[in-house]
Amino acid sequence: DDLRDALTRRYDANKLAAALGVSRARLATAAGVSSDALRRRPAGLRAQVGLTAVARVVRAARTLVGPRGLATWLRSPVRALGDETPLALV
Repeated sequence: DDLRDALTRRYDANKLAAALGVSRARLATAAGVSSDALRRRPAGLRAQVGLTAVARVVRAARTLVGPRGLATWLRSPVRALGDETPLALV
């Protein structure tokens, strides 16, 4: 899985942020952890619950729009979301 740390196999905040095209601070908000925690330990155990939830969204969106379409989809208004962008709701 390209979203996981190679050594620990835990989700890696840096890889998730890159996949989403967002800052680590924005990812921290979505994952419900502090940005300092993700900076110090991008694959830390305490962050795994939140990072796992975000990773599920990334994998589902990749399935729907493809890896290259993910960033575009996140920033495009979706009628089913009240014309909000998915990223605005994260």
